[in-house]
Amino acid sequence: KKLDIKSNSQKTIDNFSENKIIPIKTDAAISILVAEDNKINMLLSKILLKKILPNCTIFQASDGNQAVDIVKKEHVDLILMDVQMPIKNGYESTIEIRKIKKINNPPIIALTAGILLGEKEKCIEVGMDDFISKPIIESEFEQKVFQWITK
Repeated sequence: KKLDIKSNSQKTIDNFSENKIIPIKTDAAISILVAEDNKINMLLSKILLKKILPNCTIFQASDGNQAVDIVKKEHVDLILMDVQMPIKNGYESTIEIRKIKKINNPPIIALTAGILLGEKEKCIEVGMDDFISKPIIESEFEQKVFQWITK
């Protein structure tokens, strides 16, 4: 993946699977919810997001209930959802978020350290759109975020 910074406040990502350049307006009002109970993983996600989308708004939730509440109150363009969280896990939260009729149905990317067979399939089955495994690999993180905010 190649990331170029253009002088007009745009970034482009070279999408090798489709062999085309996708323009990303970095000054666009993009809001992202990060639902993560681990403080270090939350900080890492926020740092990576601000690096690739400096003007994005980041909402934080440390458990599934907070994530659902934020989605009910705020407009979000993308959700990064930890699978294992206290009170309500990422699967339960996703199911509840997908039942909210008045929202824009934002893409949900699972964040998980789980490497169990079938975990990615379970994420998709409950309504998540994609999957990033932990520990987070920066290039994979960037690629997935750009992929879903440009759809």
